[in-house]
Amino acid sequence: MQMVLLVFRTSLEEEVLGWLEQEDVPYTRVDDAKGKGATGHVPDGYTSFHGTNSIAFTIVPENRMEAFREKITRLQETMRAKRKRHVPFHAFVLPALQWV
Repeated sequence: MQMVLLVFRTSLEEEVLGWLEQEDVPYTRVDDAKGKGATGHVPDGYTSFHGTNSIAFTIVPENRMEAFREKITRLQETMRAKRKRHVPFHAFVLPALQWV
């Protein structure tokens, strides 16, 4: 199993979470994440231009990882083409061992 960590601007939530629902994977969501990345700083209390970030964690079985990665890449490309600019959407993969 692998944990896929998706970090994205909250304004993309409908697209990203809708996509996760279509993929039929369980996920946990964290809203109002703050930080600094490639697209700038998201400080506490600042929600006008840049907005806040959201994080979604999901576990993907090994036999679905390759296809899942391809679909994430297509999702990002679709969002980028729609907006014609960089999209604040990132995916990270971590090994996942279930203890209980």
